[in-house]
Amino acid sequence: MTATTGVEPTARAGHPRRRGARRIASGAAFLVMGMVSVMNLAIPTISTSDLHPSATQLLWVVDGYTIVFACLLVPAGALADRYGRKGFLLVGLTVYVIGCLASGLAPTIALLLAARFFTGLGAAFVFSTTLSIIVNIHTEQERPKAVTGWTVAVQAAGMVAATAGGALVQFGGWRMMFLVFAVLAIGATLCVAAYVPRTQNVDTKVDLAGSALLIVGLTSLLYMIIEGSELGWTSPTVLASGIMGIAVIAYYAVRSWGKRHALLDTALFRIPKLRAGTVGVMVGFLAMFALFYVNSQYLQFAKGYTPLVAGLATIPMPLWNAVVSAKSLRIADRIGARATIASGLAILVLGLALLSTLTAATPYAVLIVYLLLMATGIGLTAPLLSNAIIGSLPANRVGAGSGLNSLMRELGAAVGIATMGTIIQAHFFSHIAGGEPQPSVFSRLLTSGNTEMVDKFVSSVDLGYRTIGVVLLVVSVFVIAWFRNENPAESA
Repeated sequence: MTATTGVEPTARAGHPRRRGARRIASGAAFLVMGMVSVMNLAIPTISTSDLHPSATQLLWVVDGYTIVFACLLVPAGALADRYGRKGFLLVGLTVYVIGCLASGLAPTIALLLAARFFTGLGAAFVFSTTLSIIVNIHTEQERPKAVTGWTVAVQAAGMVAATAGGALVQFGGWRMMFLVFAVLAIGATLCVAAYVPRTQNVDTKVDLAGSALLIVGLTSLLYMIIEGSELGWTSPTVLASGIMGIAVIAYYAVRSWGKRHALLDTALFRIPKLRAGTVGVMVGFLAMFALFYVNSQYLQFAKGYTPLVAGLATIPMPLWNAVVSAKSLRIADRIGARATIASGLAILVLGLALLSTLTAATPYAVLIVYLLLMATGIGLTAPLLSNAIIGSLPANRVGAGSGLNSLMRELGAAVGIATMGTIIQAHFFSHIAGGEPQPSVFSRLLTSGNTEMVDKFVSSVDLGYRTIGVVLLVVSVFVIAWFRNENPAESA
């Protein structure tokens, strides 16, 4: 997203109004991020619904929102900077409301999938504009506190959604969950219209062609990952999707090399420290969102927890993550940023290795230790890797660094969900008679009390953790090797 200078006089009028606008914008970002967490709790309930989704369709229900969110995050921010942040925030919230209503009322799985993609479109515009508005309506002295408030809201979204969302799913059903989010978003829309001031636009170029290329390329690759286990890895559709994704992204990389106004200037990856930051952020969030996707299913399928209890059981994780994140910079001052990142990545790998030993009989006290290890690892690494991205660039390119950090985070989330879901599906169905995906299989996990099926599900989860752990271990070697000090002005 593009950095800006100056705002309209109305944006500077009165500290109370700025504080209220900050809270409203932070609340809108909270809704967008909360939707990611609450969907993971709703998967078992949706699987037993009258929509009768297949395992692959369930994966798309979760990841469709995240894919669109990730791919459109940067271009949405650029469009908002150029044509008006408040206007695009209102448009984004309106789209989000329509998407939530359509999701809650969807009579078929196909319409639910379409509604989820549409909701992701609105989420991209909401999330990309909220922080930009907050930065632009506050003075330089007020900005650190304002940005911290926004960050806290985003981080708290997962925790609050896990409890409130779990209660909604358990007592009102998954449809009610969507409808409540729609009502909250309507309230946010009205508050934005009434209280959030307009900010000065920026005459910046918007790379719409590059945005389209990136969306097509990334979506094609994710289609290959998600559909491969059901359609077959050698099926013409899956192979064509993979080849097209690689070709489009390669063309985008060549097309965007050295172009400052490109959606993503690929020449920036010549900077080793920036390379370490982007790859590290992506693979770190890949691991975390793979965990988020499957953990609530494990708690409900294998442990028999209700959605509410499953949500409550995960609360210590985001709380501890917030504590570690706050101390990460202080730790880096003592032992060095590189050593802190290496320690965090090692802890993440250890956490995944331990999670891969789970069985249906694993006590909660043991599980929460593993989850806290994961929270420690990402808490140590994410802030430092994000700072590496932004700090590797000169001051006039900080906006590009911020957008790149957001893109890598959400892209890692989308790939993590897709990868974990695909591994579980492929391994699970390989142990079911006939080996073919069956729409009702997850329903039977919940309703039949068949311990053999539960054990097969858990063994599939364990394989997913081991696979992602190996990927993280290999990539971590490169991240640590690339992370070294250098003069950003000389490399950019």
